[in-house]
Amino acid sequence: MDKRTIMAFVVIGIIIILMPYYQQWLNPQDETEVVQQETTATVQETAPVQTPPPDYVRPQASIETREQAVNAKEIVIANEKFAMKLSNLGGGTMRDYMFFDFDDKKGDYLQLLPIESGANLNLEYTNLYQDPSDLEYIAFDCARLDNYADGDTLWVEGETSLTFTTVTQDDIKIEKTFTFHPDRYDFGLDVAFADYLQKMAGLRYSINWVDGFAITEKDAADDIMYSGVYALMGDELVKVEGRKAKAEGTSLNTDGRTDWMAFKSKYFTGFIAPVDNKG
Repeated sequence: MDKRTIMAFVVIGIIIILMPYYQQWLNPQDETEVVQQETTATVQETAPVQTPPPDYVRPQASIETREQAVNAKEIVIANEKFAMKLSNLGGGTMRDYMFFDFDDKKGDYLQLLPIESGANLNLEYTNLYQDPSDLEYIAFDCARLDNYADGDTLWVEGETSLTFTTVTQDDIKIEKTFTFHPDRYDFGLDVAFADYLQKMAGLRYSINWVDGFAITEKDAADDIMYSGVYALMGDELVKVEGRKAKAEGTSLNTDGRTDWMAFKSKYFTGFIAPVDNKG
C-alpha cells in the first residue's frame, strides 16, 4: 500500500470522526431546549413515586345509580323565591332548582335544571396514589336534617345554615356549609378540608357543575343560541357561546385568578364566584 492510499484512509477517518462536530456547528441546538431537557430529566430523577402501603385498600368503583347509594336522602330547601333539592350524597349536591316568580311555557313554576340532573356542586380530588375521591355517592352527615325524612321540605324563614360532613377513605375530613336567606336567589357555600396534607395530590380539589340550564323557551334553538359559558379572569372576559361553539370548540380553560364563572341561557344566568380568595 503506497503513501497516497494510506493518506487517503487517514483523511477519510478524520472526516468521519469530525463530521458530527461539523454538523453541530452548522445546526447548533437551541440553548433553551437543552436547559428544558436537563430540567425535565432532573425532575424525573428526583420526583418520588408514591406507592400504596401493603395494607392500603383501593376505593371501589362508583355505583351506577343514586338509588343504590347507602343512606341517600334528598331535602327540599324553599324560601320566598325558589325551591331547590339538595342530596346528602356528595355533601349537598344540587339536583333541582325551581323559580316561584317565573312560569314555564305551560304556566307551571319554571324548573331551571333538567330532570334527573347530575351531582352539581360535587367535590373531587385525587389522592397520592392517583385514586379518585368518588364523593358523588357518599352520604355525608348533616345533624340538622336528622329529623327530616327523604323528600321533606325545609322552609327558610331566616338565615339558615346546613353543614354536611364526612371523613373519606383517605381520612380527610370534608365540611360543606350552605347558607340560605329567605328573600334571595343566591346562597353561600363554604368548603373546608382538614387532615389533607400528605394525602391529597397537589393539595387541590375541584367543585363541579355538571349541568347547564333546562330549555325554558318554546323555541329551543333560540334558547340554545343564547346559551354560553363565561369567566372573568382578571379584567378579561373569556367565553364559549352556544352559537359559536362548533366553530371555536367547546372547551374553556381558565388558569390564574378567576373572579367568577357563569353559565347562561337566553334569560337566566348562574354564577359561581369565590368570595374570599380568587381561584
